[in-house]
Amino acid sequence: MAITRGQLISDTREFMDAVGSSRWSDSLITTVLSSVYDAEWSNILNAAPYYTFAQRVVGTNGSGQVAFSALNSGSGDAQEN
Repeated sequence: MAITRGQLISDTREFMDAVGSSRWSDSLITTVLSSVYDAEWSNILNAAPYYTFAQRVVGTNGSGQVAFSALNSGSGDAQEN
């Protein structure tokens, strides 16, 4: 889903129930949204040390789809999803 900055500001204003309000300028809303964006990325990156990644070589079926079972490996404590 793609959204423009203007749409995000408009949607935020609507969510705040402040559509007709002149109290919240676009620049203030943009500053708050930027802060939220930074905080969320920080949370994602703080979780990264707890996750490891592995590369899987998989094949596709006739429809070009990959089976979920091809992405899993191991069992028990060694389970990789």
